[in-house]
Amino acid sequence: MPTRDPQPLQRALRQLAPDIPVSIWPELADPAAIRLAVLWQQPADCLAELSNLRVVHSFGAGVEHILNDPQLPATVEIARVSGPRLAASMTGYLLEQVIPLQAARPKHALSIGLLGYGQLAQAAASAFIPRGYKVMAWRRKKNQDTHKNQDTHNFLQQEKSGHPQLSNDQNKKNMDTHNPGAISMGKSQDSHNLLAGKVKTFTTEKPVEEKSGHPQLVRQIKSIDTHVTSPCAADHDEVQIFSGASGLARMLSLADVLICLLPLTRQTRDILNAGLFAQCRPGSYLINVGRGAHLIEDDLLNALDSGQLSGACLDVTRTEPLPDEHPLARHPKIKLTHHTASLTDPLEAAAVIAENYRRMQAGRALRYAVDREAGY
Repeated sequence: MPTRDPQPLQRALRQLAPDIPVSIWPELADPAAIRLAVLWQQPADCLAELSNLRVVHSFGAGVEHILNDPQLPATVEIARVSGPRLAASMTGYLLEQVIPLQAARPKHALSIGLLGYGQLAQAAASAFIPRGYKVMAWRRKKNQDTHKNQDTHNFLQQEKSGHPQLSNDQNKKNMDTHNPGAISMGKSQDSHNLLAGKVKTFTTEKPVEEKSGHPQLVRQIKSIDTHVTSPCAADHDEVQIFSGASGLARMLSLADVLICLLPLTRQTRDILNAGLFAQCRPGSYLINVGRGAHLIEDDLLNALDSGQLSGACLDVTRTEPLPDEHPLARHPKIKLTHHTASLTDPLEAAAVIAENYRRMQAGRALRYAVDREAGY
């Protein structure tokens, strides 16, 4: 990973799956031996030499950096990282933003509208509900499956007993040193360590500090832990689900706080625009923890200046890092948190990556598999 220290992920992979050979791009002894590559905002041309690649794995929850890569082979499978720690990080962040808004309106329980209702949104809903918030969620398709498969939910339950682990049948294979294939991981500009072997990760993302920038995070994670690892909020009658254009308009008119947790796809790019803001409840508050390209920034500035929106918290922007002189950085009604909402835990990521490596070898379906057509 060119600008991010790969060593924590390397150590976690070694701990969980010591038999899997891991190498660091661009110093690959045998590019043809790479079967799985872990990517995050990868540099151009990094996939060109991987002629036998079978799986491309995101280091985080987002996958647009993979889907938009022109060198992505049409035949490879795609997977992403997810799990209770990632969800807890996001939920703690969202609670920290919403709690002060509620404190400013103590006589009125805030209504929260979630744009998107995937795993991170469901975890957040599970934390908001017991705190008395009214939770609504919108998804594009009426019959969209909340759980892509039950196996995903079962994997989350491993967190109850400690660190994420490989399943028992896959752990037995850890002693098999003859498994073909490999994983590759990109090299940090600040690191000169090279792992011999075959797992690969690429990124041009700036390093994320261990401190997230939201001091209540540890406290909030402790308070939400049982919700994150319990059945998802989709099982709760308290979450009102909307879909389609009419459903979106209805939810926008009711929500005091609008939280964007959508994946970035062709359909959701620029969704946070003047037309959407005009349908929002007057004085509502926007939180964007999706992607910067979801938001048309000038439209947000106009909505804030007109009073249609009372404020906004942006964890993502189109330009990152955002220049100090940018209008978003200078607006008094905008809070910027610079990509601290959901932090990938190296051990949790390693557990998912190693498990999917085993599944690839066995010809089994990947966990957190990505649908190319849907974009997530």
